[in-house]
Amino acid sequence: MSCVKLPLAVPLLVLSGLCLIAFGCGGLSPKNLSGPASLQAPVGTFSISPDRAVLSAGNSLQFTAVAKGTLGTDLEWLANGVAGGNSSSGTISRSGLYTAPQAVTSSTAIVVAVVSKGDPTRASNAALTVLPGPVPIAVSVSPSIARLSPSQVQQFTATVKGTTNQGISWFVNDTEGGNSSVGTISSAGIYTAPPIASPVVSITITAGSTYDTAVSATATVTLMASAAPPADSSPITAPANNAYYVDASAGNDSNDGRSPTTAWRTIAKVNASSFSPGDSVLFNKGRTWREMLTPPSSGSAGNPITFAAYGSGPNPIISGSDLLTAWATEGSYYYKAVTLGSYVNAVTQTFFDGARLASVGSKGALATGKWWWDAANTRVYIYDNPAGHTVEANTKLRALSLTARSYVTFQNLHFTKANQDNIGVYSTAGTHVVTDLTFDHILSDYAFEHGMFDYSPSPYAHNNVTISYSEFAFNNASGIEKNGIGDSWLVDHSSFHDNSLTNADAFTGGIRFVASNSNDRATNVTIQYSVAYNNGTDVAGIVSTAGDGLWFDTVGAGCKMVYNLSYNNHDAGILVEGSTGVLIQGNVASGNANGIRFYNHVQNSKVYNNTVYESTSSNILMRGLFGGGDPGGFIANEVKNNISIGSGRSFLADYGGENDGTNGSGNVYTYNAFGVQAANFIQWGTSTLSTYAAFDAAYGTATHSVAGDPKFKNAAGGDFSLLNGSPAVDTGTNLGVPYSLDNDPRGAFPWVTADQNNYGSGWDIGAFVFIP
Repeated sequence: MSCVKLPLAVPLLVLSGLCLIAFGCGGLSPKNLSGPASLQAPVGTFSISPDRAVLSAGNSLQFTAVAKGTLGTDLEWLANGVAGGNSSSGTISRSGLYTAPQAVTSSTAIVVAVVSKGDPTRASNAALTVLPGPVPIAVSVSPSIARLSPSQVQQFTATVKGTTNQGISWFVNDTEGGNSSVGTISSAGIYTAPPIASPVVSITITAGSTYDTAVSATATVTLMASAAPPADSSPITAPANNAYYVDASAGNDSNDGRSPTTAWRTIAKVNASSFSPGDSVLFNKGRTWREMLTPPSSGSAGNPITFAAYGSGPNPIISGSDLLTAWATEGSYYYKAVTLGSYVNAVTQTFFDGARLASVGSKGALATGKWWWDAANTRVYIYDNPAGHTVEANTKLRALSLTARSYVTFQNLHFTKANQDNIGVYSTAGTHVVTDLTFDHILSDYAFEHGMFDYSPSPYAHNNVTISYSEFAFNNASGIEKNGIGDSWLVDHSSFHDNSLTNADAFTGGIRFVASNSNDRATNVTIQYSVAYNNGTDVAGIVSTAGDGLWFDTVGAGCKMVYNLSYNNHDAGILVEGSTGVLIQGNVASGNANGIRFYNHVQNSKVYNNTVYESTSSNILMRGLFGGGDPGGFIANEVKNNISIGSGRSFLADYGGENDGTNGSGNVYTYNAFGVQAANFIQWGTSTLSTYAAFDAAYGTATHSVAGDPKFKNAAGGDFSLLNGSPAVDTGTNLGVPYSLDNDPRGAFPWVTADQNNYGSGWDIGAFVFIP
């Protein structure tokens, strides 16, 4: 193609990085660009400037009509004969500003025309070619919301679309890499919160493309005074005259154990001893025991046997791991023969300086940060040089095994790195009831399966169990799983986070109560003032398909979740399945896949005054069994006084009793706030609804739903209390005295409650009472 020299009167035009050039090259002549003959405007007294051009997709160009004589004001602009244009030909405003279509796959001829409405002979046109534009660069970051305690770590992941260059620069509050005041972030997106303990602070994490520095995405981190609920003010104190002391460094099992200076040394000594009701066994803080604790005795009503701590420093550690030393070498690898404890068939976890290594399936796959189990020779292989480092393997089945014991208390202890469950509670033949167990200020982390597993199949029962001010984190299956019969369980002021599926266990999440069969159900369970977050996330290189925060799976009467916070969980923040008579009240669920989810034969349950925000799937999801098989089973549930907005799919989704498009019988949805109506914001059976009127019509009567922005104080920062003027204030329904309490917005989580009846002329919608 030869190029014709442009006359000086024809300028070279460039818009938005290309995107417009005037023509002088034969291959792009006015003849090529004139468009269909039927669109040629008659010769008139107008001309258009410019009269020919090339424009990239998505870019804009201002056209101007020039008249010989009076221009007039009754002009109409057209693109390919369509007044104002359209999505396929591009749009043009009344002032002549043309914007090319976005979806252009090949060079497209467009005719831009101007015509006088009063005199159609006064018209002119311009020839335009729209070229495919470059794929826009876009960055996304996950998770978009996180809440962290001081010094806690969060992995952020950024994705760049539109280029193969995935380079990312990380910023904390606009400072690359962050600093000690706002926290630091590595080049891999690992953010470490600053070591502060202050009121809630909002931090912005920015992921910027190194390919196009103008493109970025952000996430919001809320720094909490404490992610785990704070300790209470009345810790258990062991009576001095009934105490036995254990010191892993200075103790001696030949001592009497009755004072810190005559302490025992080993847990084996404790397991082999006998204790009386009211006795205490105290472990020295700052010490570690690599033995399994098996309490040998039960207490009595009012006189429990207490296992607790004394001294100063970090809480005592009871670990299911052994230190690995005296390594041998084999080529580039290091290996160590391991002696396994009772019932342990294989090492399932290896830790390097406290960090869990990723397992591989063969020796040849070993690399930095990975380990391999040589089952034939019971050896642990690693790639990294262990010299000067601490390497551990989980050789003990459990850290605490509690079998057929009642009236026992555990306080201020750290259980960790078990081969199966850190804490195992079991019944044996002939023991029909285990009762009055207390776990207070307990940390349980890095178990291969559950942080705590309680198993009580029929005819056994585990009753009156309290778990308070405790933390269950970084376990490979769940924080806690209670399986079987039990009555009067209280889970209070505790946290469940970063529990993730990295083995064959079917459940991963924060805490789950499940029936061992259809009859063995836990009853009268309360989960309150607790937090569940980041469960089901990719902690150890394997992304699970589950990951629920708080889960009632086939429980009996009297079970409730009240005043909890559940966020950034891989599946549901709150899940209820196969249960009857459950109460879900005053909770906040944000940033989960589903906020509150009811599934499979749930009946006569109540969802009152919760706030659900920014779920990636559905905020409130109600459905029967997948594929049917549950006729009439999903019925008579009430969803009232909830705020549900910001969902990625639906603010409310009811798929029906059998997942066949028929809604459950008698389910009630009234006085809820779903924000500004939007496309498909309600899923009703097989229909998607886009207006409140359509919702009322499908429901069959008025839903009394509340429209409009609920006016949260600071949703991005995790504060979902209501501002003055919120449409959710005084517009809920009075649910009666048993449900009058909701969260007081004047304090941080874990919240205290306030009586709805003491404020305003009506009840407020959402998890928080508005207090002027």
